[in-house]
Amino acid sequence: MASSSSDLGFKRCSACTQVKPISEFDRNRSRRDGLANRCKLCRRVEKTAQARAYQKAYYWTNREQLREKTRQWQRDNPDAVWRHKLRLRGLTVERFEEMLAQQESRCAICGADKAQLGADTKRGWHVDHDHSCCPKQRGCRACIRGLLCSRCNHAMGMFGDSAILLRAAAAYLDEAKVRHQLLKAESV
Repeated sequence: MASSSSDLGFKRCSACTQVKPISEFDRNRSRRDGLANRCKLCRRVEKTAQARAYQKAYYWTNREQLREKTRQWQRDNPDAVWRHKLRLRGLTVERFEEMLAQQESRCAICGADKAQLGADTKRGWHVDHDHSCCPKQRGCRACIRGLLCSRCNHAMGMFGDSAILLRAAAAYLDEAKVRHQLLKAESV
């Protein structure tokens, strides 16, 4: 009687068709050789894919409840959310506090302080970063430019972080002011 490959310490996986040592197979008493027909790696890949499919189906089935649960957690844990947002932008709480002190607790553009902004906590500040440096709203230490109030942060975003557009807008406002003063002087 010829001995099988599992008797020699090797077995062929039915999924990947590779011959592997029997240590790469789980036990299965119902099989004649006492080993699973797929190697551990193939079984792990299959289980991972099944788990991913289950999680995706569960999410789409319970999407609204999961979103509300997340929103509730965020409302209950604003400091944790704030620290997480800092980490996404490559900052620690300590570095944020250093930056705020360097800016004398004022917006880097308009100079408004937190009292003028109505921001009674550190969470009222926006971490301005160069969007061309790091994609997807994240940031690194190299691309962080400063801390801004909400109004200035939104303005920068509306102008696409373009210095050219911001200069053009400033020139437009200056010209309009001069025109206004001339028209006002003529009407007097």
